[in-house]
Amino acid sequence: MPKLSVDGTIVSDPLRTVKYTGRPALSAGCGAEVFKLLDDGSAAPRVPVQLGKRLVDVIAILGGLEIGDWIIVSDISQYANAACDRIKQRPGEAIMAANDNGLDNGTALISLRGVQKVFLTDEVETHALSDVHIDIKQGEYVAISGPSGCGKSTLLSILGLLDTPSAGEYTLAGQRVAGLPRVECARVRNRQIGFIFQAFNLIADLSVHDNVELPLTYRDMPAGERGERVMAALERVGMSHRAKHFPAQLSGGEQQRVAVARAVAGDPAILLADEPTGNLDSRNGEAVMALLQELHCNGSTICMVTHDARYVQHADREISLFDGRVVGSGVPTPVA
Repeated sequence: MPKLSVDGTIVSDPLRTVKYTGRPALSAGCGAEVFKLLDDGSAAPRVPVQLGKRLVDVIAILGGLEIGDWIIVSDISQYANAACDRIKQRPGEAIMAANDNGLDNGTALISLRGVQKVFLTDEVETHALSDVHIDIKQGEYVAISGPSGCGKSTLLSILGLLDTPSAGEYTLAGQRVAGLPRVECARVRNRQIGFIFQAFNLIADLSVHDNVELPLTYRDMPAGERGERVMAALERVGMSHRAKHFPAQLSGGEQQRVAVARAVAGDPAILLADEPTGNLDSRNGEAVMALLQELHCNGSTICMVTHDARYVQHADREISLFDGRVVGSGVPTPVA
């Protein structure tokens, strides 16, 4: 193996008779490149490749590599030094590697089984979700779509431990969380889940720096480490130069970037985005979607609720809801 400056384990896989690789090893959104090992194993430079058929778990490589070449397919470092350098292994390939959450990659990061949500009033019983079964794997980018009132926001609230299901099982990173006490739910939510809201939800009288730092203060984390994480997160979203500003001094697009920084500063297992472009114009909306794509290329697991078919195209997989039920799951249909 080459001497790469990576804090983690790198696993490589030889291309033999079929030139396929797991989606996390490359992405069209990241320039369609892979890390190819030199013959002497001294380095692994980026090599442009031509992509073919794309499935949920694998992508065909039509050009740029030869049978027998070695490529990097898994880097389980905790932090990435550059976009697309943090690459996850997928199930169904020859080599399996443990990920940051202690799961092997054949295990779903999120698993819902038979989840229901019923809202009761004096006269009405509303079934918001009915018999929902969903798996989201480490490193996936999933878009939840459907018409208004279909249960998208209710589902995201349950995934984010902001609400509890009326029935069914919810497992997050190997832990059953559906019936946890409120205090334990809050602890898991603070450490495992990053939220990106449509309305930004920044605190007006706190600076950008302090808004990003606030969730970290509940972890008993030393001030020095908090500061390093905050500035690293702001650097990732291009907002470090605004650290001392207040939300009212920022544009809508800038506020959403700060919200993304707040979500990623704690290195969560999954990012939950609820209509992240809903309050933005088209230019800023595209910029935020490009930022989410970059985070995904760096290994982030993302689950996004959106009603906009254009933004669904950024995801690896689309889960369609209708009347509280999952009616479809697969590669997003291209927009005409």
